[in-house]
Amino acid sequence: MNQLISTQQLNLGYGNELVISDLKLEIDKTKNYFVIGKNGAGKSTLINFISNNFDGNIFNSSFKINFDISILEIGSEQSLINELTLKENIEYFTKGKVDYSEYSLIVEKYNLNHFMNDRFSIFSSGMKKRSELVLIEINNPDFFCIDEPFNFLDDEGIQLFIELIKNRTNQKKGNLIASQKLVDIFGTDFQVINLNEI
Repeated sequence: MNQLISTQQLNLGYGNELVISDLKLEIDKTKNYFVIGKNGAGKSTLINFISNNFDGNIFNSSFKINFDISILEIGSEQSLINELTLKENIEYFTKGKVDYSEYSLIVEKYNLNHFMNDRFSIFSSGMKKRSELVLIEINNPDFFCIDEPFNFLDDEGIQLFIELIKNRTNQKKGNLIASQKLVDIFGTDFQVINLNEI
């Protein structure tokens, strides 16, 4: 079954305040989605909900979620642990199931191979974003969500990200990208979810 999430009436918010109201949504784990919306439209809220990381309130909603599908998210807050080295972070977030020989080429591709034993806290913002992309590529989840992907990435980092999305698309693995504006640089089909129109 490819259906990740189906909603007939999705209402999400924080406290008593609604952020997303009456959203109808069908997410297929093999397809690509682009969520656009101005600040405060609910992009991060929706990504957190889809990724099972939502800590707000669900109001009077009707939805189905397939919990058998693996999902990973790169959100607006960094997910790796500052006190650990990059190598220790990879071991932690892969649960030690992947040997260095299996992911060394991925780390090298992202130009992080010389920083494996450095603490994550000293990394620049761009290196931190690349490190998170490395983990996505190693873990290769069924579905991948990312919020504002181009923040902190230089031109080379953006090209690596585009390559990651294209490779995942070829593997029939879905991706959801959230941004304020629609950016057509991937050369592949994306369904647009426009939160400005809700």
